[in-house]
Order: sequence, then structure tokens, then C-alpha cells
Amino acid sequence: MNTGSYYERIDAHHYKPTAHASGAWSTDEVHFSPLGGLLVHAIERHLADRPGERLLLSRVGFDILGRLALDECEIRVETVRPGRTIELVEAVALIAGRPVVRARAWSLAPVDTTAVADGEAGRLTPPEALAPWPMADL
Repeated sequence: MNTGSYYERIDAHHYKPTAHASGAWSTDEVHFSPLGGLLVHAIERHLADRPGERLLLSRVGFDILGRLALDECEIRVETVRPGRTIELVEAVALIAGRPVVRARAWSLAPVDTTAVADGEAGRLTPPEALAPWPMADL
């Protein structure tokens, strides 16, 4: 059955890409976006399973470590730095047992920021008004 999705779940940690996940340059490779989305989905599920107050996903960074073959992948997620107010979670996509993408996600506790939220930032000094910086002297 073709649902139009990028991945089909095999089990809790394994996914099979569909033809919709293939890249523009090569049909035997996965485009990064669907795989990146799958990693974020796995991180969000991991965070939802965390007991206590829910932390908010605040920043996600990706490292592409190798070729993204259009093949079954395994997603592993672990909490690297647990905490009540800030937490670091890492998800790794493995294809053929080899890590191909690593996503690191910071989550923060929701806090009231109204005390620092008002006012606009001042305008930046235009380049022509700045003193020259002799980079050759470094």
C-alpha cells in the first residue's frame, strides 16, 4: 500500500523509505529532509515519554556523516544530558549498521520572558561609519 509517506515503520526503531524519500540527484539515495524529519519525530517521541514537566524543543542541529542510501534505517535516541530545565537529546540514523546522520536537540523548560521581551534592538552601525580593522596584522 502506497500512502504517499516518506517512511513506513517496520518496528519501534526501524523504518523503510518509500520512493517519495529519494533524492533529486540519485533515486537510490534518500533526500536529507525526510530523514531529518524522521529524526526530529523520534526525538519528539522520546521527549514525550519523559516523566514530569514537558520541556520544549528549542534547537536541533544535524551532522550528515555519510551517503544516505535508499535503504532501511534504524533510529537510536538517547538523552545525553538530562535535566529539569535543560536537556540534550541525540538521535542517530543508521543505514546498514553505519551512522549516517546525527541530530542533537536541546530542550528548555518554559519560563516567563516578559521582563526581557520588550523593546526593539538598536540599529547597527553602518559599515562606512566603523573604524577599519587591519586583519593582515593578526
